[in-house]
Amino acid sequence: MTDNINFKRIENDISTHEVVLYMNGTPMFPRCCSSAMAAQFLDFHKVSYQFFNLMEEISLLDILKNYTGKSVVPQLFIHGELIGTGEEIREKVIDGTLQKLLKECNLTKL
Repeated sequence: MTDNINFKRIENDISTHEVVLYMNGTPMFPRCCSSAMAAQFLDFHKVSYQFFNLMEEISLLDILKNYTGKSVVPQLFIHGELIGTGEEIREKVIDGTLQKLLKECNLTKL
């Protein structure tokens, strides 16, 4: 599995960018509520992030599921670590842990 080009691409994506959001659609045109919520949260907090539209890069979806063990999107990575998927991201926003993490990592411009 680790020799798969898409597996290596995911590893490169999350090691190259501080914040990565794999989502359905784009931040301007999200294609699911969870993707919209994650992108809006990052935008609101003025976080610089790289996104990947899994609806256009379908080949990444199965590899991403195998890479993380999670079968849902969006998936948010900070400093190469999976922070969570849709519901997990939402819970971390509500309890303040995601805001705290962004501040500790000096990733928010607020």
